[in-house]
Amino acid sequence: MASRVMQTKITPRETHHQLLRLAHVSLDDVSLNDPELGEEPPQQQDELAAKTDAYKAGKAKLNKRLRALDKAIRVAGKRRPVFVDEDNRSLFDDAQTLAKEQVDLANKIIIKPNADGVIDIAGMTAHLDKGDQYLSTMQVAYQKGQGVAVEELKELKVTAQQHQQKVEALYKGRDDFAKWDIDLTEFDDAYSRALDNFTEMNKAINGYVVADVDKTLATSKEQLNEFAKASQKAERFVDAAEAELFLKVSMAERGIAELFTKRSELENDPAQLSAFDRVYNAATADTARANAAIRVQHGREIDSAAQDAEKRLTELQQIFLQAKGSSSEEAEITPADNGDADYIKQLSKDVAALNKTVESVDGQRDLIKNHGLNFAEFKNAHQAAKTSVVGAQSDLLAGDTRSAESRMSDVRNSIAEMKGLVKEAEAALDVVADQIVLLRKEFAGLADNRVSFAKLAELSDFGAKQLRKFDSVCGEVDARIDYAEACITSQSINEAYQAIDNSQDGMKRLKGDIESLLWMPKISTAATEQEAKESFEKAIAKVRDGIEEFSKKRTVFKDTEELKIFENIHDKAVGFADQADNFLARKKFEQAEDVLENARVTLDGLETVYERGLNTAAKVETFLAEVEETKDRINAVYKQGIALENQDHKNDFLSYNTIATDFALQVEGYIGEGKTKDARAILAKLKIAIVNLESCLTQTPQTTDPKAEPEPVVAAPQEQAPEESTADDPRTSEQKELATQASQINTAIHTTFSQGRPMCVDEYVKNLEDAYAAALERCEEATALVSSGNIESAKAAISGAKQALILLQRIQDNSRTILASLMNGITEGASYYEQGAEETYAKRAEFDDWSIDLTVFDKAYSIAKDNLANLRAAIKASQTEVAKVTLNTAEDYKQALAEAYAVAKSDRDLARTDLIIQCSDVQSALSRLSTDRPRLEGDTSLSGQFDKIYGTAFSGVERMLAAMKASNGKAAEKEILEVERLMATLEELLNQAEPLAPEEEEQAETGDTTTVVGEGERILAAIDGLQGELNSYNSNKEVFKLSEERSNFESMYDKTKAFVDKARALLAAGEDGKAEDVLENAQITMESVQIAFERGQSTAARIDDYQQVLEQANNKVTKLYGQHNLIKDEQELLTFTDHSKTASETALKAEAALKTANFALADAELGAMHGLIANMEKLIKLQSSKRHKLKAALKRKRKK
Repeated sequence: MASRVMQTKITPRETHHQLLRLAHVSLDDVSLNDPELGEEPPQQQDELAAKTDAYKAGKAKLNKRLRALDKAIRVAGKRRPVFVDEDNRSLFDDAQTLAKEQVDLANKIIIKPNADGVIDIAGMTAHLDKGDQYLSTMQVAYQKGQGVAVEELKELKVTAQQHQQKVEALYKGRDDFAKWDIDLTEFDDAYSRALDNFTEMNKAINGYVVADVDKTLATSKEQLNEFAKASQKAERFVDAAEAELFLKVSMAERGIAELFTKRSELENDPAQLSAFDRVYNAATADTARANAAIRVQHGREIDSAAQDAEKRLTELQQIFLQAKGSSSEEAEITPADNGDADYIKQLSKDVAALNKTVESVDGQRDLIKNHGLNFAEFKNAHQAAKTSVVGAQSDLLAGDTRSAESRMSDVRNSIAEMKGLVKEAEAALDVVADQIVLLRKEFAGLADNRVSFAKLAELSDFGAKQLRKFDSVCGEVDARIDYAEACITSQSINEAYQAIDNSQDGMKRLKGDIESLLWMPKISTAATEQEAKESFEKAIAKVRDGIEEFSKKRTVFKDTEELKIFENIHDKAVGFADQADNFLARKKFEQAEDVLENARVTLDGLETVYERGLNTAAKVETFLAEVEETKDRINAVYKQGIALENQDHKNDFLSYNTIATDFALQVEGYIGEGKTKDARAILAKLKIAIVNLESCLTQTPQTTDPKAEPEPVVAAPQEQAPEESTADDPRTSEQKELATQASQINTAIHTTFSQGRPMCVDEYVKNLEDAYAAALERCEEATALVSSGNIESAKAAISGAKQALILLQRIQDNSRTILASLMNGITEGASYYEQGAEETYAKRAEFDDWSIDLTVFDKAYSIAKDNLANLRAAIKASQTEVAKVTLNTAEDYKQALAEAYAVAKSDRDLARTDLIIQCSDVQSALSRLSTDRPRLEGDTSLSGQFDKIYGTAFSGVERMLAAMKASNGKAAEKEILEVERLMATLEELLNQAEPLAPEEEEQAETGDTTTVVGEGERILAAIDGLQGELNSYNSNKEVFKLSEERSNFESMYDKTKAFVDKARALLAAGEDGKAEDVLENAQITMESVQIAFERGQSTAARIDDYQQVLEQANNKVTKLYGQHNLIKDEQELLTFTDHSKTASETALKAEAALKTANFALADAELGAMHGLIANMEKLIKLQSSKRHKLKAALKRKRKK
């Protein structure tokens, strides 16, 4: 052995192995009595002990220092997100990598001491010193990066502050919204989300993390748009409520004024007259309060005053009906020719009874409100009933029993609808109560497991802790169930639902604790495993059959929201069934049973939703029938109304007709879109509108009655004699006529404004509001003058009020013309953004073959589409302000979609780069495995398996490279996983080989060049592996698009190939040692081949991306130039053509830059090209705007 060691060529790297070989030298000539080997003197022992103690202390100190350094590096590494610039980030990353390497090296020293158990103190100290230096470099880089971040944050802070100010400015409008009875939940939720994001933004700013600040700013921008939408939606609700209340006040004023003109009919009954005056004074006070609230825009006060006025109107009508019933035999109050007095009296009682029923059912309003659903429908039905009651009593006063019966039928329908909603809420309350009962029962079963926890607590402290935890959760769940029961008592359904959800969450925790306690590795029942499996399979199959049956019933649903609920529950049921299958396959029967029970419960939910869908579908047919019937009524009334001779009366009628017709169209539209709930709400408004329309037709302006006496609105003295009446006074008759005119003008003002306000745009809004305020002021002035008896001044005031009304109508007409022109332009804008969104999203196919997250891209597209859908809805509803704001946000969403596309491209490029590196690693790993092939030469079975699997893996590598060449990342990932699996099998085969003999192992460790058995085969296998890898790279060199990079690759390829060929020749000549030296050179140059190939592949990918963008830009220029005939102005056409020509030239320059991989120049040229395209688009849009303005101007000219 000693002679063989002396023949071995020793290198500096083999010092440690030299010591090992010297251990084999014979010790026969060494005497054990040698004094040099005897016991050490005491002085030396003390020195040795001191050195040992010093060694231990130094080792402990270094160990502590190592842990501190490792922690400091990890803590400092968390500061990486601060970096903005690449230089400081790279310095930081490099320093961190080197610092970690030093820590790892120090760790290796401390965990791998030498044979005597001694570690290299000096070496470890050197590594720690270097680690400290690299940590200091990290800190310096961080300070520099922080300085750059501070500069970057200056502008971002300003933007963040602007976003916050805009959000707060929008939120200030909440006080005005709160004055109206509208739902502000969406508004408040949007504000809350914005505040939460601002909190995250401030954290990022304080931490100098620019990337997070950018992210939160982008989120802030989206949330600001969402908040603005919520604010606009609230404004639309306010506008709708305002218009509705205007009509309500107008109808009440009209009815009260009409009854006042008949006041003289009550003079024969002082008691009735006194009651009338009292109620009339209260009614006028209510209408005055309503008008005052209108001026200050306080919706809740308007609604309250309008309801009071409506009640007073009902009371006034009942006074007249009672007077007519009690004196039907007197000549002064004879029933109309088409109505029998007794029958009218009976109908009057019926109407009064219906009115009481309406108020009785309305007493359940709180139940509906607490239910949280259908409250708007309930309120609309109640309002429809009250309006029909007023209309029916008006008909009875006019003696029109047929019309009164029709309106009474409407009242009964509204009562039935109200009762149906109450019944639905009560049913929901019963369902919740039943759920609570089941919940209580389930909880009791879970709580019974406390016995098991108590036994566990007796055994250990851990068990006691688990028992306390169990008791705590039980107490929490019990309290929540108690609260749910209290909510049922107070009829607070929504709060009860929430309490149930919280209780179920608590019980899930209980179940988890119980499962952890009672879990057993086998079935706990007496049944065999096979029987249990078969039972579960049948149960799962039954559940799946039930799911399939419900799947076939999707077509039943007419309401989109109910269909979404159905699909959501259906998907949950499918998911539970799949989970049950998975648990069953893993023989986890208890979990399978729990999931299967969830599936059964979900099926019950499907049954409930399906039944609700059936009911809704039936209601849809009823809704359509009601709409058709209402449209017939509108058409019938329209034929009468269009023939009206009084122009003011006719204008009022047409306004009400427009409202009713619009409501009918909206109901049909909502039903067509599957929005049944919205259709039902509008249908309730339609019923009110048709009643108002018919009332407007029947309430014709009253002619002057020479016998009517204009008594002041006070109780008439009983001692006044009939002959003292001033009914024949012409001045009094004129005063009465003026009062009627003032009332009609007042109603027309309200109607015109309520109809005109939604159509107003830009400066016409203020003009209309100013004209409305002036008209009201004139009308109130006229009413006051009429009441005071100042006839001449009253005439002038009424004339002024009429002029103000004419101005109001003129502003409305002009605004309608401008609105039409504006909406045409907005419609074209919508088409432009829709096309852009679809074109951008169509590029999604570029990422189909790559495993990247496209959530942001899909979300950006979804948001853009939703915004455009809202834009189309606003256009359809002629909501100008909403459409303008939505069109403006469409540009933001377009940019967001473009940015999301850019991010997706970047992610794909990063994924491509990572895959290139993975491919290279896989090739290298497979090549290294091939070098160990000679270890299997003695085992034909293992070597045969190895060769077969190696061949398969090598084919997988070729497919992997082909997939990368075809830019198919998913296929490449699949091949990588398969090759890695095969390589793991190869390693297992190698591990099964017999270990090397000591001499062979020593030779492998020392690098001994002395030829042994199998050495030549090992070198040959390494040469073959390197040759295969080299051929693989060369077969894919078409990927290169830059001649310089391809030339560099071919140069490194030729050099490596020359080394491989030389190594093969030397091996064939029997010079194994020289062959291995040349092989090492080949392996070194092979790394350069790999780097050159990856660089060329990356450059080619970037060029492909740039060329794709360039092609899209060229297509855009061509498409825009195809519209040049739209430009009529010569100068603008010249500019447009020049832009097109320059854009084409810029495209050629960008193409030339890409041929030399000058990406900076290509970026500049593409940026200039996009700027030219933007200018061309602006010129095209300008022509469209000009056309619309010209059309509007011509239309106004023709009208004049």
